[in-house]
Amino acid sequence: MSARILPWRPRPSVTALKSVVYLPALIDGQVTVQALMEGLAAAGLLLQHDPATRKFFIVARERY
Repeated sequence: MSARILPWRPRPSVTALKSVVYLPALIDGQVTVQALMEGLAAAGLLLQHDPATRKFFIVARERY
């Protein structure tokens, strides 16, 4: 299986209505962690791991 990540066109920034929203995500088992992280980065997102709960979270990247 192969995939190509297409860059998103620039969009205006919007303010989130809620600070935290938890939604379950099902990720295909054939997707590598590297490909997942690159795809999320292209969408302005970041994969984080919480060692206390041993769960992964997809969060918005902070802009610098």
